[in-house]
Amino acid sequence: MQKILTEKFSVRILISGIIIFFLAIIIFSFNNWNFATDQDIQLERLSGLADFIGGFVGPIWALVGVILFYVALTEQRKDFTTNREALKAQTKALEQQIIEFELQREELAETREVFKIQNDTFRKQQFESTFFNLVNLHHLIVNSINLSKRVPKYPGLEKLFTRSEDRDEKTSITIHGKDCFGEFRKSFIEKFHEHESKSPEKPTTEKLEESYWEFFQQNQSQLGHYFRNLYHIFKFINNSNEPNKLIYSSLLRAQMSNDELFMLFYNCLSSLGNQKFKPLVEDFHLLQNLNPDDLINIDHKQFYQATAF
Repeated sequence: MQKILTEKFSVRILISGIIIFFLAIIIFSFNNWNFATDQDIQLERLSGLADFIGGFVGPIWALVGVILFYVALTEQRKDFTTNREALKAQTKALEQQIIEFELQREELAETREVFKIQNDTFRKQQFESTFFNLVNLHHLIVNSINLSKRVPKYPGLEKLFTRSEDRDEKTSITIHGKDCFGEFRKSFIEKFHEHESKSPEKPTTEKLEESYWEFFQQNQSQLGHYFRNLYHIFKFINNSNEPNKLIYSSLLRAQMSNDELFMLFYNCLSSLGNQKFKPLVEDFHLLQNLNPDDLINIDHKQFYQATAF
């Protein structure tokens, strides 16, 4: 049915109606060619022509309108069907895009995680590179420390000399690196006992401050850069984003001798290290390997928080 009732079919019917219409007029005019000139118009014949046109041609044209209306509805229905199929296709395409977006998001999340791991690895490598460079610099500073010391020229043989000038004869030797801290320790202990004997009534903190300050002034060229560099290493660890800071602080702490820890203990009790270095000593447990019995007085341990040990 749809194959018959088409726009072309309606055009053919319309043309047929037009042809019939004109044929009817021609035939009517041929049969009544003289009615309009010399005879009265025969109303009955004209009425018959009108009835013929209205009764036969009119329905044909009406049929054409119906067919065209039907064709329009059919085409509209086809368009609706096509649009529905297109919407279904678009919906499927959107669903596919959503799936692709989800996959892309997962890939981006994985990529971001990889970048984060790479960034953490790079940051850790950069931190460790800087840290070990600072540690190497610290060792260079320690090894560059030199002390000249006067010792007997013939140790243990003084009693064999009869003359006092021979018994007092001494020579100079040079002490290097970590061995110097044993001499620093002895020198500071002597300074403290001097101040203690001069002013026994003063509080311990004042005697420690005065004796250490006098001792440090005499050895500033040797100890100044040592403690400054040591402080900056632990400050660098403390300011980093490393989750395991104690690992690195313990690595450096393990390389410090007992005499170094002794000097660090009293340096941070003085005004030179009390404000900045002492909190780091307590946070990183830097005095953990220091034997309290090696202090000048075991009561000096009370000036630190327990975390320092």
